[in-house]
Amino acid sequence: MSRQDSWWDDAKRAARRRFDASDDPIADAVAADASAAAADRRRADAAGSTWAEPIDLGVSIDPGAPLPHLVADGLRAVLVFHAGLPADPDPDPDWDGMTVTVVDPKEPTVRRLSWVVFAGVAHVALGGPNDEALSGHPLFDAGLRH
Repeated sequence: MSRQDSWWDDAKRAARRRFDASDDPIADAVAADASAAAADRRRADAAGSTWAEPIDLGVSIDPGAPLPHLVADGLRAVLVFHAGLPADPDPDPDWDGMTVTVVDPKEPTVRRLSWVVFAGVAHVALGGPNDEALSGHPLFDAGLRH
């Protein structure tokens, strides 16, 4: 076992102890997963392997109406999507936090669009593994998370 693998095992044990003793296990689990993903990225980078790095775009995809479009030409890819709105300072008091507004693509309402351009692209794919399949993705052990 390499020194790096030993460090990784020690870090996982420490995260498990913190989770078991926590007053807020959900928040700690999220934080522990983020730490694990960051450690996975560092380990993959140190090994000279490919890793997944999150990018803060400053905007999110609207979860109720993503309708993303991907266009690629072999050198670059452009992702166009409905942008999520900033947090509403006066949310609906009857909202249960569990529903989203679904948008019909034929609806005439004007919506915010955002786009991201990726340069130097060799391969693109739209979509990703669902929650059950994410851990089987080749980049999961290299920092990939939803």
